Amino acid sequence: HSPVKATRTGWDYASSGLFNRLDSLGIRVDFSALPGNLAWYHAGDDPVVVDWLGACEDPYHPSRSNYLRPGAESLRMLEIPVAQFKNSAAGVAKRYGRRAFHGCFTTAGLREKTRQMTQPWPDLPSSRRSIWALYFHPEDLGAEGLSEFKANLESIRQSGEVEFITASQVKIY
Repeated sequence: HSPVKATRTGWDYASSGLFNRLDSLGIRVDFSALPGNLAWYHAGDDPVVVDWLGACEDPYHPSRSNYLRPGAESLRMLEIPVAQFKNSAAGVAKRYGRRAFHGCFTTAGLREKTRQMTQPWPDLPSSRRSIWALYFHPEDLGAEGLSEFKANLESIRQSGEVEFITASQVKIY
């Protein structure tokens, strides 16, 4: 489904080779997975394809041969996918248009999207998993971003019993 081969990393890029290397370096937890997402970027003249179609939504130890799924020969590294939100009809159409422009016509993963803690949330994440991995970019913590961060944090707190933990505290898998 992805006609361009990536030559650099970044923007949540992953590959089995990259994950095997991170695992060999002792990285134990990663938050790169964006289940159902597929995007095209450029790093200078180099194309970068971020391909998370078919990725698990629950935390998993990636297979050595397929970073998207757990497997018999899995890595020690735990992949915790980023929480997904419902995508609007307009967002679905826009995302499909970008895919079609790149020659990819799959509809997988179009109804979900990623949101940062510093962006407005119309609702809590749609993924009802035991762990929600959420993120923000430090440069987005200006007045508006910080206000959204606080509002989203309060929405999470009010949603019920929630425990906030860091990556080093994840020991349940």
